[in-house]
Amino acid sequence: MLFYPADAHYMDMRVMRYIYSGNRKAAIRIFALLLATVIVTDIFTGCTAKGDAGDYYSLGCKKLKSADEEKLHEYLEDLCSQKLWDSVNASDAGNYMMIPMHYAFKAQDDAAVKSYRDMFDSFTKDYLSGGEAAFDELSKVSRLQFLYLGSQYLVLCSSGEKYTDMFLPDLYDIILNYTEKELYEKAPSWKTEDTVEKHLEEVLNGKEYEYHYYSWITDGDLFILAILCDCTYVAGKRNLPVTDEMKKAQILAYEILNSEELNTVTEEDGWLMQVGVMQDYKDYLYAGNTEITGDMEICPREDITWDVSHFRRMAAFLNSYESAAETEEEKNLYRLRRDQLSNQLKKCFVNQNGSWVSTSFMDGTNGVFRYEYHEEGVGLTGYEHSSSIISGWWVLLNQKWIDDVYKDILEGFPYPCDETNPYLDRTTVREQNVYFDSDTAWDNGAYECVVKCAVQLGKR
Repeated sequence: MLFYPADAHYMDMRVMRYIYSGNRKAAIRIFALLLATVIVTDIFTGCTAKGDAGDYYSLGCKKLKSADEEKLHEYLEDLCSQKLWDSVNASDAGNYMMIPMHYAFKAQDDAAVKSYRDMFDSFTKDYLSGGEAAFDELSKVSRLQFLYLGSQYLVLCSSGEKYTDMFLPDLYDIILNYTEKELYEKAPSWKTEDTVEKHLEEVLNGKEYEYHYYSWITDGDLFILAILCDCTYVAGKRNLPVTDEMKKAQILAYEILNSEELNTVTEEDGWLMQVGVMQDYKDYLYAGNTEITGDMEICPREDITWDVSHFRRMAAFLNSYESAAETEEEKNLYRLRRDQLSNQLKKCFVNQNGSWVSTSFMDGTNGVFRYEYHEEGVGLTGYEHSSSIISGWWVLLNQKWIDDVYKDILEGFPYPCDETNPYLDRTTVREQNVYFDSDTAWDNGAYECVVKCAVQLGKR
């Protein structure tokens, strides 16, 4: 049986009562139990509240078996020697390399950490020697997904003493300066205001637009705030200046997630963000259909929610936002949203035919998503979003039941590279790296490496 601080306060009162009554032996026994409580609490919570970002970044994990570790090293050594910040790789790298990177730091896998360090060192040198223009030509989400991988690298370098010398000051400057420009100088995705900052403020003020989706706070916007919050965390750990622009990003993140207008708490204490706002966006226009047919018509849903695939990033964003929070009130909000997101996800994860799959949307419903996004007549429906689970991001919610889901998924390997695979990516048709492409990554072991790292992160 484990005791937590509330129990400790109760035992403290019992100690005093026994002392005043003259029962010194009983007082000593209770005091010893109280001392053990403090030690156990320190071990299991890292001296912070259960589930907070400080706790997450300081938690370690068990190492892979030697054979699996060797495969991970081969995988990362090959990948990290490539130019992953180009149009083919940037988005996928930010997606599939996040969980192995967290594993590398938490398991104190020196060889794996060095691979990431070498990759970001190469990126930094390329960027500073004329590569900035080429990087800026990437899509917004591709740029930000790769930069978020970089900001998380810097966070992990700064969260403990072992890898502090792996910190790359030039990388920090690049990420901070680039992302500040994204927030304060570049227009939002919908071109409704001059800057992303202004757009977020208008949405918070309840501005009404021509289309519902013009008020959508996109994953790109959330990436920007998360990266700047990471920079704030790093600055605090390394005694670097925290700019007003960094502080504003932290404030915006809190206001967005605290807004009663933008956030819905369900009867089951789940959490949905901006319900209905994307109803007239092209990716969601067919969401009211349950299957794809030849005569399918546009069928929007006024109560539509985020798709599960894209919202998985929130598992990491919450850690970033909390790490920059200055007050307990702010930290408690992110802890609450983390628990509510876990509750909500239980409606989205379904064990079907022995495999954990996900629904289309975050309210636990299915429908057609991104119809003809890549090619005519093709879209996602039912549980076909489940390929996103393999990236492992949901494990960053730090919830035991999710850890168990990944254990079950791992037990299913090897999965075939055909339609019987519940996690097969059925829609991506662009050029991809062999370690990220669903046509090859099932056979070369790349996806299995990612899932194994996710499982190890659950063994804290």
